[in-house]
Amino acid sequence: MMKKGRLSHIGLLFMLLLAGLPLVAQDSLWIHQLDTTGITGQSALKIKSEEVTAGEAIRYAPGIFLRTTSAGGMQFVSAQGLNPQHLQLLWNGIPINSGMLGMNDLSLFSVGYKQEVSYSGMRQDLATGAIAGVVDVRSELLTEDGFRFGIRQSIGSFGQSSTTMSHHGGKQQHAWSSNLIMERAANNFRYNDYTVLPNVEKQQEHGSFKRFNWSPRWQWRARNGGVLQVITEHVYNFRHIPPTLVSPMFRATQEDKATRNLLRYQQQGEKLRHEFSGAYLYNYWYYKDIVLQREDENIEHLGFFRYQGDWRAAEHWQLFYGADVKLTSVSTPNYQDNQQEWGFDAHAGVHWRPVDYMKLTLLSKLSTRSLLPLYAPVSFEWSAWPGKKRKLKLWMRAGTDARFPTLNDRFWQPGGNPELKAERSIGGATGFSVPVLQDNRISWRLKSEAFLTYINDMILWQPTNKFYWVPQNIGNVRAYGILLEQQFAFANREHLFQINQSYGLNKSGSIKPIVPNDKTVGMQLPYFPIHSLKANVDYSWKGLGVGTDVQVYSRRFVTRDQGQQLDAYGLVNIHLSYRKPIHSWSFEGRFSVNNILDQYYEEIVYRPMPIRNYLFTIIINWNHVQN
Repeated sequence: MMKKGRLSHIGLLFMLLLAGLPLVAQDSLWIHQLDTTGITGQSALKIKSEEVTAGEAIRYAPGIFLRTTSAGGMQFVSAQGLNPQHLQLLWNGIPINSGMLGMNDLSLFSVGYKQEVSYSGMRQDLATGAIAGVVDVRSELLTEDGFRFGIRQSIGSFGQSSTTMSHHGGKQQHAWSSNLIMERAANNFRYNDYTVLPNVEKQQEHGSFKRFNWSPRWQWRARNGGVLQVITEHVYNFRHIPPTLVSPMFRATQEDKATRNLLRYQQQGEKLRHEFSGAYLYNYWYYKDIVLQREDENIEHLGFFRYQGDWRAAEHWQLFYGADVKLTSVSTPNYQDNQQEWGFDAHAGVHWRPVDYMKLTLLSKLSTRSLLPLYAPVSFEWSAWPGKKRKLKLWMRAGTDARFPTLNDRFWQPGGNPELKAERSIGGATGFSVPVLQDNRISWRLKSEAFLTYINDMILWQPTNKFYWVPQNIGNVRAYGILLEQQFAFANREHLFQINQSYGLNKSGSIKPIVPNDKTVGMQLPYFPIHSLKANVDYSWKGLGVGTDVQVYSRRFVTRDQGQQLDAYGLVNIHLSYRKPIHSWSFEGRFSVNNILDQYYEEIVYRPMPIRNYLFTIIINWNHVQN
């Protein structure tokens, strides 16, 4: 067994060679594409997949760090050196960050047929509080006429078993789809027990999880250009896992149930576009700690209504506007009373394109929550495509934002602080995207972006001299960094070779002491690696595919005073696949080896992740498209 946090010399050399190549992995399961739509002109990596959670899909985006509690455990994503609470999660455009926790478990969001997951640095027209950006889990419009059936079956190490069945149908103005995922595994890992001195290597046994996800959708296209959508998702997770901050030899039970429902109508005219959305979300979270003899049953309801639209006033002008109203209700034993919170957000802005190669966007918002002040964030964005061929893209953005304290921050018993101020930020970013080489066979593109953000009155839970912690506004925090990315692709009639590589530098920490002799000034905020390196390589020839992906992360600190840390680690995964189409049928076999270097690592302290493991998958699709 390798020692914790260290790589073998051969493994390290292998990863460095891969990472050094100027080389997006693509096969029948993964499609990584560079998206340049959106109002900023800023490109964002969109990752499409059919049978993974949203967290597993987004982890390959540059500069993103996914915090996972264990295999099959909770998944929280961070960006720009900040906490998961500083990202806003959009589900089909609806901001659904938990009013109780301020963040969402991405393992409860599956990505199925015609769905995609993307990360973008700024989307303030749809999300207040997205100081570190937006993760968007979105269902695309269903446009095909015909029928499609698919099944995927996977088996692998640790008793992994995953079954996915999907169906899509479309006829004239109607279309529908349904995606069903059933997954289970038993998690038995080696781990280091930090609760004893000296540390002792032990074996975690009988940890397990079960996951069920059903996602039906229906869509109707009117002859006048209107589109009516009904999107639902039903999730059930059962986890038998080690509790937080306790030796993994002990057990806890966690049960999650979630349902998300959306009704949306869009009307597109020659100059006007209208959109009405109504959503209802239900989250149930049950936790039983066998060690502490403690049970928690938490229920959260979210009702949401939105109107948004835009008006093309002239050839070079476009106005956009909208308003959101939502009601959150939380029932939990951790509050003195059941809590309800109203929220209101409104925005208005303008896109101006004075010339064909330049675009400006101005945005103003109003945001408030129950018993909290009104805030008015503003933002400015500029993008340009100079040159005769318009291939070089430049962008710059700057603005302010506000993130309100959560219900836990204000009403947790004991320790909640109802006097907390909202976090306020000011920041910006600038970057470029340029094709180095592009012809019928070869595409090579470079991208770079630098960002800087200041957060006033940042909220962080602090220990007290009692047995509980209290959230406090810790003062001013600065986050800055740079993202570098390059994509290379070569294709002809028989061969396809694609590589994506990215590097992220993310620094964050307080800039002013909040107590005398404060030693945490300038220290990296907990759990975010300063350096991250990712590379994906894929080659296919006549249905045969082979590929690998590499992820390397620097050490992460567990506490603000850097008294405890998790060591750096690197992961290497490889896969081999073969795909054979026969008339309307498609058959594929895929064999994957994950963590091939058998690296011991933890993304959350005391939570061991899988060592070397294997997965074999068979995929069968039948597709009948009507002419």
